[in-house]
Amino acid sequence: MRRHESNRLRTVVLLAALPVLGLISCSNVRSSTTGCSDDVREWILPHVDNPPALSLDVDAWRNIGAKRIYIASECTTGRADPFPVEVFGLWTNDTVRFLFLIPYKDLHLWPISPATGNDRDRLWERDVVELFLGDVADDMHRYREFEVAPTGERLDLDIDLSRQLHDTFWNSRWITAAKIDEASHRWYAAVQIPLSDVTVRPVRAGTRLRANFYLIDGPPPDSQRRFLCWRPTCSPGQDPNHVPERFGTVVFGAAK
Repeated sequence: MRRHESNRLRTVVLLAALPVLGLISCSNVRSSTTGCSDDVREWILPHVDNPPALSLDVDAWRNIGAKRIYIASECTTGRADPFPVEVFGLWTNDTVRFLFLIPYKDLHLWPISPATGNDRDRLWERDVVELFLGDVADDMHRYREFEVAPTGERLDLDIDLSRQLHDTFWNSRWITAAKIDEASHRWYAAVQIPLSDVTVRPVRAGTRLRANFYLIDGPPPDSQRRFLCWRPTCSPGQDPNHVPERFGTVVFGAAK
């Protein structure tokens, strides 16, 4: 996650999450005791023809064959967290889609902006899920960032770490949805991103994108907050999320 001050990445200090075993369930993943080995994180997304409109209904995602990973590791240490985030994913001929299921104890939200439909800058300073996507053929320091809050507010950014820039004027043509289920203490976020927003290459079965998925929650300051990653970034003293050398890979699977 980007914590920019005057276009510079700010260092944060993290508290370690509580360890727990047996929560991660995805193929092509090797892990060590700490979660900070040079493991491989590769997620093969199924191709779905003519899926229904973007939905927050988990059963609908399962029924069309979406595959699941977990955001379950504390970013800097790789320790497993006892309350992981489920993420379902799939791709179509022109979009990639993800559904996040996030358990919570308490929510920490910005007041809902009256300017609905506009980006909320510094959205990451309250509870948020994020995903970073970049073309494997590009400079690893160039990628796109997408954020959604429980309130449905969102933010999209064009990142160039080599120049320490985050372009807030860039706009994706993405579609998003979010809701809070107070009865189950869970919130949901869904995103539908045009493939042309993250790569200029034709996308076909076997195409690969650099990717990572995140949860940030808890009250400020950052030293009290949870920073969870799909692939741990394992870089103490750096921003816990913006470590492209530690991104995993999303692979577009063959059509069935």
